[in-house]
Amino acid sequence: MSSSPLILNPGPVKVPAFVLEAIGRTVIHQRGPEFSSFFGDLQEGLKYFFQTQNPVVAMPGSGTTGMESAIRSLFQQGQTVLIVCYGKFSRRWAVYARMQGILVVEMNEADGLRPEPSDILQVALKAGKPLSGIVLTHCETSTGAFMDIEGTAFLLRQHFPDTLILVDAITGAGILPFYSDAWDVDIAVAASQKSLLNPAGTVFISVSQSAAAHLDNTITEDAFDLSPYYYSALKNEYPFTPPTQMFFGILAALQRIQSETLPIVWNRSHSLARFFRAGLVDAGYEIFPVHSSDSLTAFSRRNVNMEAVAETLKNDFNIEVAGGQGTLKGKILRVAHFGDIGIQDMKICLDALKSI
Repeated sequence: MSSSPLILNPGPVKVPAFVLEAIGRTVIHQRGPEFSSFFGDLQEGLKYFFQTQNPVVAMPGSGTTGMESAIRSLFQQGQTVLIVCYGKFSRRWAVYARMQGILVVEMNEADGLRPEPSDILQVALKAGKPLSGIVLTHCETSTGAFMDIEGTAFLLRQHFPDTLILVDAITGAGILPFYSDAWDVDIAVAASQKSLLNPAGTVFISVSQSAAAHLDNTITEDAFDLSPYYYSALKNEYPFTPPTQMFFGILAALQRIQSETLPIVWNRSHSLARFFRAGLVDAGYEIFPVHSSDSLTAFSRRNVNMEAVAETLKNDFNIEVAGGQGTLKGKILRVAHFGDIGIQDMKICLDALKSI
């Protein structure tokens, strides 16, 4: 058995050697021309990643930090926001918005189901108040279910042309096809520990011109407001002390993605997902969500404690996967199809699952 575990949980992913090497680069001063040039390269890579021509905010923090900062920066107390919930993480945004005094119209689907564009539109039309924003989650990491962002945004724009659309793309961007500009998405959030192959700790937020119009460009000292990051990014500058070493790692990952091209990256996740699910069904396991994303597979086995399966995978096969959360604890396991992994890793995991 290898001393290094096979990490197949849906983030944080195993950090490849070329990223670790980039993180160890010589320190540069954040107020000089070298940083400005580097940050310009980082912006170009992030724009490709999100498929946008707009600036991308780069912040220290987790994906949660990015989503909360966007909600906090764009909406005021008393405004109404529709939040589409279909799992643990998408429900988190509704809880946070209420904490900010925002009036929340919450659309709820059961764990494992996905909200359909036409149903989301009907909820939005029946909100009874003008909607300042609509918050969507591309892939619900807790279940592996995903929603049609393109179709949903298209329908919503017919009736809500000026309403801001925010997307949690944390387990979507860089894994599933995602086009910020073409789909008319105002905010998209991604985090370093997923498809960007880096340690957790940095978050990236694509900001449309419509969203930028709602930012307060007089705020310069609030490290949780998008405004100083956005207006600094326009000049290839950074408002506070940046996590430059972490950004070095991100640029290395972005350069690999650009060299491969996004369609190749997306297709790899699709192929891994199809291969793994076929093997699971053959081995007697059941796929949990009705509409499974290519990002990860959640699965179960009748009358089997899946936590015990996860422990056996770890202890006997040195394979790390994620379990269920909340009401799904002990009922499902989750295996990622992104990161620095391939078909051979899927085979190793399937062989272990078949033998347990």
